Amino acid sequence: MPSNSLLARRPHWRKHLRCKLFAHYRANSLFERGVTGRASPRSRRPLSAAGPLLMTMLAGIAGVALIMVWRSALEDTLYIPRIDSGAAPILDGDAPDAAWRLAKPVNVLTSFGGNLGGKGNSAVEIRAVHDGRWVYFRFTWEDPTRSLKHLPLVKREDGWYVLHDRYDRADERAFFEDKFAVLLTNLPIVIPGDHTYRGGPTPIADKPGPLSQRGLHFTSAPGLAMEVWQWKASSGGLLGWIDKNHFDLPADPTHAQTAGDFPYRGGYVQDLRAASLYGDNFEAQPVGGYERAVQPKRLPTDWRATYAALGKVDLEPDQGDSEGARWWMTMAESELYSSDLDARIPIGAVIPGSLILAEDLAQRADIKGAARWGAGKWTLEVARRLDAEHPDVPIGRNTRMWVAVFDHAQTYHTRHIRPVHLQLQR
Repeated sequence: MPSNSLLARRPHWRKHLRCKLFAHYRANSLFERGVTGRASPRSRRPLSAAGPLLMTMLAGIAGVALIMVWRSALEDTLYIPRIDSGAAPILDGDAPDAAWRLAKPVNVLTSFGGNLGGKGNSAVEIRAVHDGRWVYFRFTWEDPTRSLKHLPLVKREDGWYVLHDRYDRADERAFFEDKFAVLLTNLPIVIPGDHTYRGGPTPIADKPGPLSQRGLHFTSAPGLAMEVWQWKASSGGLLGWIDKNHFDLPADPTHAQTAGDFPYRGGYVQDLRAASLYGDNFEAQPVGGYERAVQPKRLPTDWRATYAALGKVDLEPDQGDSEGARWWMTMAESELYSSDLDARIPIGAVIPGSLILAEDLAQRADIKGAARWGAGKWTLEVARRLDAEHPDVPIGRNTRMWVAVFDHAQTYHTRHIRPVHLQLQR
C-alpha cells in the first residue's frame, strides 16, 4: 500500500533534486564549454585509447624531464665562455685578468679534510674560459696559512732528522706542503666514490689495507679514464709544475707493502715524469724508520744562503711561511752528501726536505699553472689543452670535475659529492 508519509517519500525527492542540480552544473560549467559557449560532449575514451605510440612519447618526455631535474639537483654547472686566443689570462696567480670577469663562478664547499684551522672545510671558487684549443681555470680556495715546510731536515748531535708526524704511513699532517687536486672524467658519474674510492682499513679484500686506515683510490673496472691533477706548493708547484696523475685498477703490492712496511697505494698512479723533476732529500724509510737519523741526499753548498731563503723559520706546523720563502733546494745550490760538507754545518741547522731536480719544470708541464697566497686564500691559475688521449681526459661537454684541498697534509684532503659539470660555450 502506498504511503503518504514524508519518510516514505524522502528517497524519491532526494534523487530528483540531485538530478536537477547535476544538470544545472553541467550546463554552466566552464570546463564543459566549447569556443561557442555550448557544452561540448565529454569523451568517454580512456587516454590509453589514443594509441601506444602517444603513450610511449609521453612517458619518454616525462622520463627525460625527471632525469634533467635529478641531474640538476645532483650537480653544479660551470659555463665556460669562449675568448680570443689573444685574450687568454696570464698565469701568475693574480686575479684581475679581464678574461676572468667573463666567467661566471661556481662555488663549492669542500669538507672532511685535515687542519684548515680545525674546521676541516674549505670553500672553493672555480672560473674557466677557453679559446677553442686551450682551457683556462682559476681556482681560489680558503686556507688560513701558506704552508711550504715540506718534511724539513734538522741537524742534531747524532745526525739529521726528518720532521714529520705520520709520513711513514702516507698520512703526514704536520710538516707538509699545501696541495690542491682536481679529478676529471667523461664518465656519467654522479658520486665519484662509487668508481674511484673505497674507505676503511680493508677496502680491497685481497690487497693490503692503507696504513692510514682511511681507504684507497682505484677504479672499479678497467679502461675508466680518471685524470687527477695535483698541485704541490714546494714540489714544483710554485715553479709552474702540476702533476698529471691517474686512478686505475689496484696495483699488485710489493712484498714490503704486503708486510706493512711501506704504504700500499691501491690504484693511484703518479705522473711518471715526477721522479725526474722533484723528490725528497732522503731515502724512503719503513714504518718507524724516521724516528732514527737519516742521511740527506744533498747538502747546501752555502748553508747560510739556503737558510736565509727559508724566510722566517718557525717550526710550529700550523704557523704559515713568509712571502717569497723557498722550502726547496735546487741542484745548482747543493752538492751530494759528504762528511766534509756536513761538518761545516752547525747543530740546529734546518735544510729543505724537497729537492728540485730540473731547471725547466714549467716548460715540461702538460698542465701549466701558477699560484699565489694572500689574505687566507690560495689562487691557482691553470691551462691545459682541450684535446687528450687515453688515459688522459679530453675536456668537453661531458666532462665532470671534483676538487680537493690539502692544508699541509699528505692525503687528508677535503671532498665534496656533487660534481661540477663543464659546459663549453661556442
